[in-house]
Amino acid sequence: MGAQESRLCRHAVSCRFCFVVKENEIRTEDRLKSLPGLQCMLADEVPLILHFDVNKTVILSDSISMKGVEDSIREGISELYWGELRTADSKTTWEWVGTGPSIEPPALSGKSAAAGSKCCNYRQYVKTVIKDSADRKKLVRTWELLDNLPVQGEMGRLLEVAMERMELQPGLQDCKDAKAAGVAGRTYNMLPSFFHLVAALQLSGRSFAVLFRSFGADHEKVKNEWNAFCELRHPLFSRLIEEMGPWDGTDPAIPDRRIHSVHTLYRDHEGPMLILDCFTNGPKEASWDSWAKKKPAPEGPPQPQDDTRQGREYVKEVLKAKTVQGF
Repeated sequence: MGAQESRLCRHAVSCRFCFVVKENEIRTEDRLKSLPGLQCMLADEVPLILHFDVNKTVILSDSISMKGVEDSIREGISELYWGELRTADSKTTWEWVGTGPSIEPPALSGKSAAAGSKCCNYRQYVKTVIKDSADRKKLVRTWELLDNLPVQGEMGRLLEVAMERMELQPGLQDCKDAKAAGVAGRTYNMLPSFFHLVAALQLSGRSFAVLFRSFGADHEKVKNEWNAFCELRHPLFSRLIEEMGPWDGTDPAIPDRRIHSVHTLYRDHEGPMLILDCFTNGPKEASWDSWAKKKPAPEGPPQPQDDTRQGREYVKEVLKAKTVQGF
């Protein structure tokens, strides 16, 4: 991350941690037998240090973009449907190739293949034809450029299924125990597959650790729910580890896996600097993120190359925080 793109990367550190697989009805102890890749890792005995970018991996909401669960699912679906780009009379259009959702583009055949047609997903199409970033973000989520084409119905049905699966059981929606565990509202906060994999790794005896990364303030939600899980207070997922006992350090055989510390990673021309036990985005009146996002006016001078944040001075003189540098 260079000076011109220096955003915050905040880290919530759990002494040991996790990975992600799809949620299904297989019991946790049986899942190990059905994951050949995981079996290979277990046999390797190399400690795992797993880094998670929180948004779209652990949770579907995003505090930076004020994005909710449905917005995230809509964005994800926009990357799963593919079409051909066609240009006529200086206008570019997108025609669905008729395939179902897939992360990989389908192989074109017939005239399309012979003509060397370009295949892209809906999100890529929006990025190609819409230059304004705000409009682009809106159209990726609303699918308005589809103009009620049949694919819009397919995408809508997938959205309904995904939203239904994200809903909590009626008895857990807004209940006291769920709120205490950091799960408020009608949908999951942290994804179910996350907890299943952690339980599977612990059951296997695998040595592992996890680092959460986020540009926003999402760590507090993750910290609350994860710690509730470790302390057997989670109404949904603590059942996965009940037979092992809590992961709070009371059992000598299981380390305290709770999150106790949140740090901030700052970067500038001198390199990275980890600000310990501190969650900061710089001074309120001149945040580090706002500096990184500055763009020159269309006809104005180019953006200055000098780093004007003075982040190291701010950490030393205002925050008076401990740091680790040059790692």
